[in-house]
Amino acid sequence: MMGQSRKVDFFLVGASKSATTWLHACCSRHPGICTSRPKQTNYFLDRNEVPFLKHFPEENYYERPLGWYHTRFSHAKPGQMLGDFSPIYFVHPAVAQRIHDYNPDAKILILLRHPVDRLVALHAQILKLFPFPNDLDTALKEYPEFREEGLHCEKIKPYFDLFDSSQVFVRIYDDIRHDALAVLNALFEFLEVDSHIAPEINSAKTNVRSVTRSRALIRMNYMALKALHSNSLMLRVKDILTTLKIGSLYEKVININLRPDSSAGEDIEPELRQSLLDYYRDDIEKTAQVINRNLSSWLQPYDP
Repeated sequence: MMGQSRKVDFFLVGASKSATTWLHACCSRHPGICTSRPKQTNYFLDRNEVPFLKHFPEENYYERPLGWYHTRFSHAKPGQMLGDFSPIYFVHPAVAQRIHDYNPDAKILILLRHPVDRLVALHAQILKLFPFPNDLDTALKEYPEFREEGLHCEKIKPYFDLFDSSQVFVRIYDDIRHDALAVLNALFEFLEVDSHIAPEINSAKTNVRSVTRSRALIRMNYMALKALHSNSLMLRVKDILTTLKIGSLYEKVININLRPDSSAGEDIEPELRQSLLDYYRDDIEKTAQVINRNLSSWLQPYDP
């Protein structure tokens, strides 16, 4: 049982669609680590600061008291490290200051991915959850702020400004694809937990490729979610159900509406891909400087 004075030890702050689900699955299986219930607390993000999020109804957990946040880890066992896996923290740099104010000794985990590939993957994920333009080009025209999801530098730099570099762990998606076990070993050493069990933990499989069965069901589910988040009483009921591990009906409907498809994936026009790469080029170079790593492969022209 977690004591009132116990603080969360480490935070995965993003970026989504960069193997964060895989990393959460691996850490959740480590006996020395306790991750939150539910999977993402999203506590240190004030959703009011991110205009794009208004399109996606969700409670603003930042308005909850700190005691509520700590109950997300009430199942922790003595000696376990507590980890908050909330990739949505990546969307606003102010989160870094809030985490530092909460625990200046915290360790920070950051996973990054080629910004164009990540934007494509994020768009595909949003299509499974909410009514959204089916093709990326249209989505960017209707929601131009969505393009900013691929900007990394200003979102990660505050962590390097506030925390000592020894407290920040950064890997890129390509590292995991090349040698996931090496990344896991390095992470467990960074967190100072047993790394010898990494090979068996690494067997976790997550995010099977899938496609949506019914767009109409997505729209119906979305309208129900909006209604839920406009009713404070229903939000409290939802919180109780989550605490009791009954789960989210919304998530169950989403999963039922997905059909596994190994060929699923979005192809975008080479001209759009190159345009996005040009847009992100300066940010990629700045990000490389912040994390002290060569990202020149991200700057190469698209080769189909």
